[in-house]
Amino acid sequence: MANTAGVKRRRVTASMVAERAGVSVATVSYVLNDAPNQTITPATRERVLEAVRELDYAPSSAARALRLGRNDVVLLVLPDWPPSLAVAQLSDALATELAGQGLRLVTEREGAGPSRTWRTLSPAAVLKFGDLDEEDKAAMKAAGIMAIDRLVITRNPTAVPHFSQQAIGAAQVKHLYDRGHRNIAYAAATGAAFQPFSDLRKAGATEACTELGIDDVAEWHMEDAGAEPGAWFTKALKERGPITAVAAFNDEVAAALLATARTNGVEVPASLAVIGVDDQPMSRFTDPPLSSVRQNSERMAGHLAEMIRASLARKPLPEPPGAGVLDVVTRRST
Repeated sequence: MANTAGVKRRRVTASMVAERAGVSVATVSYVLNDAPNQTITPATRERVLEAVRELDYAPSSAARALRLGRNDVVLLVLPDWPPSLAVAQLSDALATELAGQGLRLVTEREGAGPSRTWRTLSPAAVLKFGDLDEEDKAAMKAAGIMAIDRLVITRNPTAVPHFSQQAIGAAQVKHLYDRGHRNIAYAAATGAAFQPFSDLRKAGATEACTELGIDDVAEWHMEDAGAEPGAWFTKALKERGPITAVAAFNDEVAAALLATARTNGVEVPASLAVIGVDDQPMSRFTDPPLSSVRQNSERMAGHLAEMIRASLARKPLPEPPGAGVLDVVTRRST
């Protein structure tokens, strides 16, 4: 048997794919790049793709980058926040969605100063959870790079993030309202890093109360409990009156409420219903199991991938999903 160790495999070219499929090299390029304004019959497209599979053809990323002026890369700037399951799930789902489009997700942690990584990468798109620098956005646009910022939060009071935090608080209140609750409180986040999100979710909860014709939510801060969370909890209930339900900033705050309620003999959900956010794995194992609003990472990633796909094809961008990316997971705490 011949020794093939060290023998280099001949590189498959677009010309070889074109010859196998019986089409021009240009047609191969149109099919693989899903070129807009080109009419390719389904039969021709299938012949090209079949030739690609048979020959195990992999287009040269360097040549493609030179031709298009960009790489098949999407840069996601990760926020400088405490570790979050929701962010990790969205990143994973987005990588999967983009891979189906022939794009590769590259992540970068947001630092103290402005990022210039995008200039080196020449990506197809740049995504950021917060605000991109306006000068950078203008430069990206000039370079033909799609910039999508304000995914979940913004410092601009007139701008609306793609994935609304207010919708989360509203979904919590509506869930509790549907279960007969009319006296609802909001348990805010602990820590300055989460305060902007907490304020937005509380605002959404308040707006939902107004729409439903019930009293605005009172805001509780768990850090106010100090060394005696039991005393704080009892005091908060007495001050607000017959509170029957709490919308918590996230599942950790909600789990702390469940534990404090149990310590103080408050039955959940008979005397107090509690709902969190993020549907973390531990939510199934709290006592009682915790209801939660889940941010559907697959639908969120699908929306972002569709925005990028539409931008590359020079088509109209899809409308923001609003509350369409939220699921209320009902368990025994409500």
